Amino acid sequence: MKRFFRCAAALLLLVCLLGITPRARALNRYLRVGLNPNTPPFQFQQADGTCAGMHVDMLTAIAEADSFEIEFVPFETDKACLEALRDGEIDLVLGEIATKANSTGDFCVTDSLTSSQLCVIVANDMLQSGKSARTAICVSDTIQHTLLANLGFHQFISVSNQIQLYQRHKELPSSAMIGVKDSLIYQLAQDGADKNYTVQYNYLGALEFTMVLRSADKELLRTMNTSINRFKATAQYENICSRWLPVSTREARFQRLFRIICVCAAFSALAVVGYVIITRRIQQVLHRQVAEQTEQIRSANQTLERQYAQLQTESDLRNRIIKYSPSGMMLISPSTWILGKSRICLRKPSASSGGMPPFCGSRAMLI
Repeated sequence: MKRFFRCAAALLLLVCLLGITPRARALNRYLRVGLNPNTPPFQFQQADGTCAGMHVDMLTAIAEADSFEIEFVPFETDKACLEALRDGEIDLVLGEIATKANSTGDFCVTDSLTSSQLCVIVANDMLQSGKSARTAICVSDTIQHTLLANLGFHQFISVSNQIQLYQRHKELPSSAMIGVKDSLIYQLAQDGADKNYTVQYNYLGALEFTMVLRSADKELLRTMNTSINRFKATAQYENICSRWLPVSTREARFQRLFRIICVCAAFSALAVVGYVIITRRIQQVLHRQVAEQTEQIRSANQTLERQYAQLQTESDLRNRIIKYSPSGMMLISPSTWILGKSRICLRKPSASSGGMPPFCGSRAMLI
């Protein structure tokens, strides 16, 4: 009988163990997570060697919510992470760009954890001087070579990660940086230099950061996708993004709009001041010209009045001389019109004069 009960208990235990699905085992197992710590603020190593960053905080929160126990294992390159995943040294890779995962079927990727933009960043001094950057520094596996060929740069320097990209740029300040927008802006902000740079090309491509698993881990993949999408719908996800990203896209738009409004307001104020000054100056010039013209007209009127009075006096004098002259006198125009004659020319002829006008036979005086 005892042997029967032992066999029954063993059979029951075996049934219970077989009843635990791979999904249940995945939810409770210990996970080793590999990551490349060279993409701040998404994932990086602190001075004490511990892993930190936005992706680290997100996966830690997901693990706490779903009862995972995780250990972060840093590797220097993405290639080293994937090789360790293939060899079974780790269970998944955190923060891998989806397009960089192996397409041979060895790996599968989760839904997007975060995203960023591929961009070109140039120093303001280069833009203000009117010069164009001839050299560009980039991480070769994040951008297509056909796109590089059309950006107009004469020389390209390829580096391994975003930290090396920024460090190489500091050695060549005249170069342009082609990389992950949020990572480059974060590093510039850490150095207090973010105000000295401008994003020249903002939308060269979208970058989605995911987690990479072995293709055989289907249940773990399903579990991670469910956890990621549930976590992205919480306020904690937004808080982590806001804490790590240098400036949120919305704030950047508002700041850019505010700067544009300030510049427009300053130009408008300068235009108004310039308009007032120019209008005032034009009014002064017009007033002075009107005063000068008025004075000239007044002087001309006075001169005309004097000339008119003088002509009037001369005409009266001439008329008096002709009218009261004791001898015959007429004023004849060049067209032979008689303009005036003396009184003696107006008398009727007498018999003693033989019927001729009294001035006939006398020398005529022309004026």
